[in-house]
Amino acid sequence: MRKNLLKIASIFSIALISVTGNFAQDTTKHSATTVAPPLFSGTSGFRTWSVGLQAGAMMPFAAFGGKTDFSKGLTRLEYGGYIKYQATHTIGIQLDILRGTLEGNNDKLWGGAPPVSPYTSFKTDVHWAASLSGVVTLGNISWSQLHTAIQPYLSLGVGYVNFNPTTVS
Repeated sequence: MRKNLLKIASIFSIALISVTGNFAQDTTKHSATTVAPPLFSGTSGFRTWSVGLQAGAMMPFAAFGGKTDFSKGLTRLEYGGYIKYQATHTIGIQLDILRGTLEGNNDKLWGGAPPVSPYTSFKTDVHWAASLSGVVTLGNISWSQLHTAIQPYLSLGVGYVNFNPTTVS
C-alpha cells in the first residue's frame, strides 16, 4: 500500500512540475525597463488559453459526511486534464476531463462488526467524466503591482460521468 501511494505521489509531482512552468503567465513582454500593464487594461498581460494535465489518487470518500456500505476504500490512480479560456482578468470558462477507478471492500471491519452490505467488494470504472465551469478568479488583479503567490477562485458548473460499477457478493 505504501509503495502504491509513493508511486502515485511521484507521478503527481512530476505531472505538476512539468505542467505548471509551461503554462505560466507570459513575462517576456515586460522587461525590467517596461512597466507592467495598468490595472483594468484588459487581457493583454494574460495568456487567454491554458491547458493542464493532472494525476492523483482516487478513493471512495464522502468529505461532508454520508455513509458507505464498504469499510475499506482502496486508493487508485486517476488522471485528467483541462482547457481554460480566460475571457477577462476575473472571468474564465474551463472544461475538465477525468478518468480513473474507484474500489472498496469489507476486509477491515471495525470491532468485529458484521458487514452492512451483502457485497464483499466493488469496483467502478470511470470511463470518462467531464465538467464545464465558469471560473471567477479573485486574485488576478495585482493591486500592488507585485506577483501574487495565491490566487483564490470560485467555480460553478455542470458535469457528467460515464461509469460502470461491478459488485462481488
